[in-house]
Order: sequence, then structure tokens, then C-alpha cells
Amino acid sequence: MNEFFSALWRELQYKIVDLIVYLANQYPIVAWTILYFVGLPVLYFSFKFISHSFIIYSKTGNIKILKISILLLISIIIVFYFLIKFTIYKSSGYLVYFSIFSWISTIGVIFWALRPEKFMPNEPQHRKPKKQKKQKVKFEKSKNSLNFTNVKLKNKQIIADK
Repeated sequence: MNEFFSALWRELQYKIVDLIVYLANQYPIVAWTILYFVGLPVLYFSFKFISHSFIIYSKTGNIKILKISILLLISIIIVFYFLIKFTIYKSSGYLVYFSIFSWISTIGVIFWALRPEKFMPNEPQHRKPKKQKKQKVKFEKSKNSLNFTNVKLKNKQIIADK
């Protein structure tokens, strides 16, 4: 029974892939959506991994990481192949703006993946501690203290008594 489900799942995957390839060949807009939802993230993560692998190689000297990054170049070449195929051969004149936008977005994704990152150092920053302000002690004022309003009120009371 387990072999039956694995064979069924394999055939279902083949049918789905065949349907996607058929739709991509018949309708260019399907090919564009596949390129944007699959191709551009593959480009981003491939270039990001390659840039990090060169940093790791410069620090450790490990050759295996470079071999993996060379394998990622194959995925980049495949995405560029489909990008050229969809922009040059499949655009029938009405997809010219999509072609221009796809090349601009591809270049933007590559620059975004290769931009240098700002690393925050783990060292504590040497800042001077802030001085705490001394709070002023508030004294209770008596009602008989002399200020302008109290003098004015006292004068009114004296005039009212006369």
C-alpha cells in the first residue's frame, strides 16, 4: 500500500509539472509569474550565499564552501536562461514593459543581495553615564506668606471691614 501512494504521489507531481510547463509555454504571463515568484528569490539567496561564502573563505580558508557556491552558480545560470528566454523570445511586443521591469528588478535583486551589511559590534559602547538631576525639595508655604495675590486679598479685606 505504501508503494501505491508513493507511485501515485510521483505521478501527480509529474502531471503538475507537465501542466505548469504547458501553461508557461502557451501563456507568457504564467512564465512571468513563475519567474518572479521562484526565480528572483533563487537569485537573491544564491547571491547572498555566494557573498557570505567568500567572507567565510577569507577568514577560514575552507575550500568546501567555495565548491558549494560554485554549484549555486548553476541555479543562477538557469534563472538567467529563463529570463533571457522570456524577455527576448517570448515577449510578443505587448510584454515589452514586463521585459524592462524584469531586467530592472533582476539587477535590483542582485545589488540588494550583494550590498554590504552593517555588523553591530558585541563590545559595549563607552558612554558616560548620565548624571542624575537632584530633585528640588518642595517646602510647604504658609497661607500668610507675602506674595502679590495675598497682599491684594488682605487689602480687599481691610477695605471691606471699614
